[in-house]
Amino acid sequence: MRDADPNATPQESLYQELRAKGYAPEMARELAAGEEAVGPRPDEQPPYEELTMDELRELAAHLGIVQQQEMTRPELIAALRQVS
Repeated sequence: MRDADPNATPQESLYQELRAKGYAPEMARELAAGEEAVGPRPDEQPPYEELTMDELRELAAHLGIVQQQEMTRPELIAALRQVS
């Protein structure tokens, strides 16, 4: 892990810490900003293959993946793995 930036705000430091722990960028940003994050923590996330298409699409939308409605299941899982 990188050395902490002495000029970083507490939110920036928390964001970097959460990203280092494996949180998706959007979720880490929300948590660092004090907002309620939607979705499970990375260590609580079931394998994507066990999620329904509706759950996959909801997670993709939350993570900012566009056009998730047009994606096939394998495409959606690949996109989720790429951003998380």
